[in-house]
Amino acid sequence: MGLSRRPYGFLARNCLGNDPGMSLLEVVVSLALSSMLVAVLIRMAFASWIGTDTVRRQSESWAMSNSVDRMLGDDCHSASRASVSGGNLYITRMDGQSFRYLANSSGQLVRIGQTGGTAVVATQVAHWQAKVEDGRAVDIVVTFTSGVTYETQFSLLAGGA
Repeated sequence: MGLSRRPYGFLARNCLGNDPGMSLLEVVVSLALSSMLVAVLIRMAFASWIGTDTVRRQSESWAMSNSVDRMLGDDCHSASRASVSGGNLYITRMDGQSFRYLANSSGQLVRIGQTGGTAVVATQVAHWQAKVEDGRAVDIVVTFTSGVTYETQFSLLAGGA
């Protein structure tokens, strides 16, 4: 007679087809691990989104500051006169062209030519201020809707008037 050839333990459950499946404890542990993994991935995605949004806003503010530098700098460095009145900056260049800078209700800093033509210098402007210093320089402060404040000073070509 001999030994019984009946499988036991792990083999008995899997080989004979009477596997009861995962136990309740195994299901709970796998759900907990999956939940932790999903929570970590969501947190990483949210942090990435916040970082991307911050970089985008700072890049836009930098681009607008660069535009203010370029356009106002060109006009101021070739100006014979500059004055501020009612929140507007008036610049008359040596070639006779006159421009008025102002912030409109759409949050844009615009340059309006005396003979026509309007150019948008910067967008997303929350506040702007211009001040003529001793007729020789123009101080500019621009605050963007992102909270970034940009300050600069331009010297006038002819010393102002």
